[in-house]
Amino acid sequence: MRMSTRSAIFGAVLAGAALLPADGLAQRGRRSDDADYPDARYTVEIFGGLADYGRFLEQFAGDFGLSEQREVTASTALALGASVGMFPWEKTGVRLAFTWSPTDLEFQDDSGLDIDALDEDDIADLTASVLSLDVIRFLLDPSERFTPYASGGITATWWSLDDENGEILSEDDTQFRWGGYGAIGLQYRATRKFGVRLEVATMGLGNPFDGKDSYRTATGITFDEPSTVRLTRIALALTYSFLRD
Repeated sequence: MRMSTRSAIFGAVLAGAALLPADGLAQRGRRSDDADYPDARYTVEIFGGLADYGRFLEQFAGDFGLSEQREVTASTALALGASVGMFPWEKTGVRLAFTWSPTDLEFQDDSGLDIDALDEDDIADLTASVLSLDVIRFLLDPSERFTPYASGGITATWWSLDDENGEILSEDDTQFRWGGYGAIGLQYRATRKFGVRLEVATMGLGNPFDGKDSYRTATGITFDEPSTVRLTRIALALTYSFLRD
């Protein structure tokens, strides 16, 4: 099962949990000592997981004719990061996060003919360093033991390229792009200050192969150059809360 398929299934499960009747879920997860679990004013978190990348380019492979097509994509990679959050409103806050994900660019056959010669791994090292700012909204009281949540916001991405094989051409090894961010997750509050979050985030990152100043391939004829690249991140986070007085 491809990473993107697993992401979609898991996302649907979390979305279903978010649509459960709030009163029923709150009743099952409510603590008997709620007074000892006040709302958080600030949170910090560290997280780790996997990142799955979408398509950067669609090309005709010049050596094989116009009927054979390939795409430039990236391999599934680690995603590590941290965030800080502030909660000035009930159930709602803002979060500033940083995600670091190093991956390998690769060519993949996209002609439907299953041509192995069009596949090529490790054509270049690519690193996404993503700074995101999002609004996070809990569906239940965040002091509950289990609380689903959703968020949305913007991203700023620094793409860094290291190509020793000469497959990717660029005048600048670093490209900066704006993008968007959306996530759903489930928070488990284990103690007064510590918690765990399981989160699926989808980012529409600006494509470093799109635009006047961009990366480009040394071979192939590009016919589709999307302005954004999908990055789906599944992560497990450990949180620490600074509580309200």
